[in-house]
Amino acid sequence: ETGDLIIVLDEQKHARFRRKGANLFADVEIDLVTALAGGQVWIDHLDDRRLLATIEPGDVISPDHVKAIIGEGMPTHKRPFDKGDLLITFKIKFPSTDSLSPQQMSLIERALPPRRLQSPLAYREMEEVQLAEMDQARRDRMNHMDEDDDEQGGGPQVACAQQ
Repeated sequence: ETGDLIIVLDEQKHARFRRKGANLFADVEIDLVTALAGGQVWIDHLDDRRLLATIEPGDVISPDHVKAIIGEGMPTHKRPFDKGDLLITFKIKFPSTDSLSPQQMSLIERALPPRRLQSPLAYREMEEVQLAEMDQARRDRMNHMDEDDDEQGGGPQVACAQQ
């Protein structure tokens, strides 16, 4: 007896890849030296191939910079040999706090362009403040507050004063 064959696909989330159409998206972590000076990056693909991508010296990668590996995405519907692209978002791993000696910091400062200094004369009012670390407990409290605002419609809003 003849009839229709119905196939239902249930696409599951993947630990490393996201899909949009025929394109694949992945976050890849690289160290700061590779981001600044170039180097090679290994990417384990869905089909168990290991891709070797080269970041050329002089091609500085900033955090969340996106590059494409053309033709390494998913096959296109009805054209299995035409593939989408694999888009890589680079996540830069910075050295941890206190991991660099004063001598290393001095070398970095000499190697990189000078800091851009802000002139205090350019502003009528300036107040010096301290930057604090956001520990996990503080992040959790802030995320919980954001969820409460979403549930309650946001609460009172404050408008910026006109100058």
